[in-house]
Amino acid sequence: MTLRYLRDVPEHTKTVARWIYDTFLHEFETTTFEEWLETRKHPERITFVALENGQAVGTASLDFEDLPPKPDLTPWLASVYVLPEYRSQGIGEKLITAVEKEAVAKGFRHIYLHTSDRANFYAKRGWQILLTVDYWGKTNTVMIKKLAD
Repeated sequence: MTLRYLRDVPEHTKTVARWIYDTFLHEFETTTFEEWLETRKHPERITFVALENGQAVGTASLDFEDLPPKPDLTPWLASVYVLPEYRSQGIGEKLITAVEKEAVAKGFRHIYLHTSDRANFYAKRGWQILLTVDYWGKTNTVMIKKLAD
C-alpha cells in the first residue's frame, strides 16, 4: 500500500470524489454530484489517496473549512474513507497520519475534525472532544488534536 497526493494521480479523482459524495451525502444533499465536484477544486485542499496495486482503496484530506458553523476553526482532517474490504488494515491510520504531518509541515499546531459516529475511533488515536454542533440534521462531535508545541 502506498500513499500519494491525489493531484499526482488524477485518474483517481472521480473515484475518490464519488466515495466522499456518497458517504457524506447528508452534507451535500442540496447539490448534484457534478456541482459538488466543482467545489472540490479548492487550491488549498490537500487530498491523499491510498493505493493498493494501482487501485484506490482509501482517502483523507487536509481542508481549511469543513464545518460551516465553525469557520473560525482550521485546518481540518476531512473526508476520511477506506473501502470496506480494506478496513482494519491500518490504512485509515496511515492516511490520518499523512494529513497530520502535512498540517505540521504547513506550521499548524492543532487540527480539527468532525464526526457524527466515529468519536471513539479518533479518541483512541489522541483526539479530544472540543464541542458538539447540531448541523446537517445530525449531532457532530468536533474534535481537536495537538500536533506540535
